[in-house]
Amino acid sequence: MSFIALESTGNLWLTTAVLVAVIISTQITRELFGYSFATWRFHLRGETIRSAATSAGSAISPCCA
Repeated sequence: MSFIALESTGNLWLTTAVLVAVIISTQITRELFGYSFATWRFHLRGETIRSAATSAGSAISPCCA
């Protein structure tokens, strides 16, 4: 997505500034609310989703047990 923004604007500094702003706002949202905006929207729709850490831990099974 950042490459599309860079290609459409042609300005590396603007694209970098927007990318840094998005990363900071995402981290602030996760710290304040505990989940992302997309996760909140899924919950409003009634979807049950797990975090990436929970999903990865349950998906990995021992191969030779």
